[in-house]
Amino acid sequence: MVKLGNLTISKIDKVTFGYEKLILDRLKLFDFAKSAIGEYCLSKADQLKGYDFQNFKGRFQTIKFRADREIKSIKYDQMVNIGNGFIESELSDAIFVLNIANFEQWILEILKIMIMQNPDMFEGDKKIDLSMIRESVDLDNLWERIVERYLIGLPYDGMKKMIERVVKIFEINKSVITTDHIGKINEYSQCRNLIVHNHKIVNEAYVRKSGKFARYKQGDSISINEKILFDEGDALLRFMQDIRNYLGKKVKKNP
Repeated sequence: MVKLGNLTISKIDKVTFGYEKLILDRLKLFDFAKSAIGEYCLSKADQLKGYDFQNFKGRFQTIKFRADREIKSIKYDQMVNIGNGFIESELSDAIFVLNIANFEQWILEILKIMIMQNPDMFEGDKKIDLSMIRESVDLDNLWERIVERYLIGLPYDGMKKMIERVVKIFEINKSVITTDHIGKINEYSQCRNLIVHNHKIVNEAYVRKSGKFARYKQGDSISINEKILFDEGDALLRFMQDIRNYLGKKVKKNP
């Protein structure tokens, strides 16, 4: 039986809230950036000369521009198209990747809290590096270093196994965290891997690891549009919210 005291639950809740805020803040940035570009360009639309890049060259320290070449101004209708293109590609890709990375880090942090309090949950290598013993201040510090070394390797098992580890370690009923929910988050993680490691081109690993939740076929180029970005945020935040609600009920049951 897992030990879930109120102090442990409070620590996990605080960590979870912090990561929820990180994810929400990035989605707010996306929403604001998209609105800001459109509204700014609309407010300047009557200025036929467009936006002048008069201070653009001065920001570079080492490269040289030809003296007879000017940085051309850009019309505001062009700026809307370019800006929206950036929002729907580079910015959405970056937020999508960072939100999955934060979700992964959140899992590692709450697992650390749980394993530190419940040593029987530890499933890592039982052998201890002698140098680790020498470098540790005391037994508590040694235990923390052992747990951290174990957790560093978990992401290599994939997002699906990491989430299943959370469900198992917290003894959460499948009616709270559904298999479909886990599958969707895992697919988002596979998309992250394609963006970071494969130039957004779908490979065999994505198809195999996503299973029935795969939304692309091998050879496709994925595109993270606004809907996909917020669907990802919704899935990640819902999972974190479910964990907080589940632990909240535990607090009420504790004496």
